[in-house]
Amino acid sequence: MKVLVINAGSSSLKYQLMDMAAEEVVAKGLCERVGTSDSFHKYEGNGIERTDDIYLKDHHDAVEAVLAERNARAPSCLDARDSSSERFQETIVLGGFSDEQSYRASLVDEDEIKNIDREIESYNSNIEYAKREQERLVKETEGLRYADLTALASFADAIAGKAEALERKLIETRGGLGVNRAVMSDLNESLNQMELKETRWTSAQTVSDTANGALAGKAKLTFETWLHAVYFTRILIAANRRFARMTANRFELRCAKPGNKRSQTGLELDVFDHYTGKNRDVRSLSGGESFKASLALALGLSDVVQNAAGGVKLDAMFIDEGFGSLDEMTLSQAIQALMNISQSNRLVGIISHVSELKEKIDRQIVVKKERTGGSHAEIVI
Repeated sequence: MKVLVINAGSSSLKYQLMDMAAEEVVAKGLCERVGTSDSFHKYEGNGIERTDDIYLKDHHDAVEAVLAERNARAPSCLDARDSSSERFQETIVLGGFSDEQSYRASLVDEDEIKNIDREIESYNSNIEYAKREQERLVKETEGLRYADLTALASFADAIAGKAEALERKLIETRGGLGVNRAVMSDLNESLNQMELKETRWTSAQTVSDTANGALAGKAKLTFETWLHAVYFTRILIAANRRFARMTANRFELRCAKPGNKRSQTGLELDVFDHYTGKNRDVRSLSGGESFKASLALALGLSDVVQNAAGGVKLDAMFIDEGFGSLDEMTLSQAIQALMNISQSNRLVGIISHVSELKEKIDRQIVVKKERTGGSHAEIVI
């Protein structure tokens, strides 16, 4: 945008010409008014009548005098106007405008001038800020030296080479990572399957250890032994009924409690002595007491077998030896127990060489050896 500046002299001349033109127009108007007006006007007011010819004549003379003065000054003003117009045109050309019309088209209004002033003010502020920043940066960089751009370029090239190598390594690593992830997925699947199988194996192992008496912290009792122990407990209950009568309610057979949990346990026996109120090892019984215990167990076994569902009926029982270690009282108690069994329609046979039994048993089968090495049997009724 082009802005033309006109000096103050030309502006003042312009205003003078404008004033003269205005006065000339006023004077011409008055002259026309005087020439075309009636020579006599009457004004009526308050009942008084007066003429105005003298007033108009005086005013007309004054106007004529002004016009004469202006006409005398007009040639010099016109010369000044022409000179100013020439300078105005020259100034337009110097300002880069082709003619007056293009100059007037480039003129800006007051609002735009204000905007330009603001832009100039902002520009000047930015310049001041830039100067302050320059001063600050000069102080901060004082004493510093310029970097060796060649060395920095070489270092940057080396770093770029390393970056490319690392990028290739990254691509290879990512490829390996994909393979490893696939392997990891398969491995996790295998681990899940193994955990399922391990859970099943643990359950089966627990059942196996339980059945084989191998549970840690538990009694070493196999399933077979446990099952025997269940029946053995029933046998002991039946046996103790007879053992109590044979021992005058002194002894009672009991399953021995395991001394530790490291060895296999199950069918060991203790004997409870009601006289002392303590358990004793069954091996501490005397010969006669042991015979009574054995006999009671045999009889208890026969009772449990017969009472079991689908049990086999025992019609006969044979007892081999053991009677020779009994005293007379114990022998009598044992024979009495056997006699009670025989009264329940069961045959009880005693195999023994003790002569005292011959006197107490009526029906006998006597087996004798022959000198020739053979033997023969004799039935005594």
